Amino acid sequence: MCAPLHGADDTRTTTNRLQGGYGLNTESGFNSDRPDQVFTVRSQRAAINLWRAITGITLTVIISLAVHAVALSALHMPLPDQSVKSWLPYRFVSDICFSLAVASCFDSVCRALGAGTPAWRSVALALFILCCLNETLRQFFMNAYCARPFVYSVAFLGLITLADALYLVTGLALTVVVVLQVRHASLRFASMVLAAIILTAGVFPLVGQAHALIASVAGSYAPVSTWCTPPFGAGVLIPAYLSLLEPVLATLICAAIVQCDPDRRLLTFVVMILALKKQLFAPFLYMVFSDKAWDQAFLSMAQFTFETIAMAAGAWLTLRWAIAPPVLPLSSAVACECQQY
Repeated sequence: MCAPLHGADDTRTTTNRLQGGYGLNTESGFNSDRPDQVFTVRSQRAAINLWRAITGITLTVIISLAVHAVALSALHMPLPDQSVKSWLPYRFVSDICFSLAVASCFDSVCRALGAGTPAWRSVALALFILCCLNETLRQFFMNAYCARPFVYSVAFLGLITLADALYLVTGLALTVVVVLQVRHASLRFASMVLAAIILTAGVFPLVGQAHALIASVAGSYAPVSTWCTPPFGAGVLIPAYLSLLEPVLATLICAAIVQCDPDRRLLTFVVMILALKKQLFAPFLYMVFSDKAWDQAFLSMAQFTFETIAMAAGAWLTLRWAIAPPVLPLSSAVACECQQY
């Protein structure tokens, strides 16, 4: 007699495992090398402890933003600015890490959604994760919330947000083409480096031109000043904490997807999130190429890196804590499911 562990959804999931299909389709090259130990998101859905998840998300939001708030208000660390000697090496290293991380994220999305999933769903989920993880809506909201005058600034900042999103959309599009079309590992790495060159030399200047065009056309609607200055009061901290739910939830979704692969560990997940947010080497690059003193430059950028580390680690540990009973490899799960009694 076989007793399912997590409900009816496991029937389809187990079938997918035994058929060896974990990719977008059987022709796209996303079949797992270890199909006996890969779980899809469907098998985790019924095992989430809601109260543990809410508690973990709340603590992750508080701890993540506390790192940034303490750095600004208590330690008086300066914010990074545009005073960089040369953007080219700074952007290129960040874009290489970003491209490789997007490829890893997209590959994990395809594996987690399972075989036969339409391509547009995998692309849509990956784009959703990228946009939310990079705080697209949060940045727009907080910039508009703090801007003076508020009404006219909303329209201007909305156009700037759309221009910034062009970078994420293009980066994902290049990655999808490479991942779907290039099968060999060394060629895929070379292709991702080429994608990074396109982002650095083509897309980033294009976004800058879009900003200049928006400023020339709608410059009269640009914010004149901001009222959100340190030390921050409740009027700033409350919306800042609440809006941080956007990247935290995106990180949690990404953790759920990545944890479907038993080869992934906390450290590799944190590294991927840092690269997706372009914070992996940012403090060191900014320290080298900024006009600031090296210690001030490092600390000004490192506060965002530490915030990202806290957010990624918190999301990973929240998911592990909230899943009960723990997800087992198929070899153990089959032994539990098919035990004769």
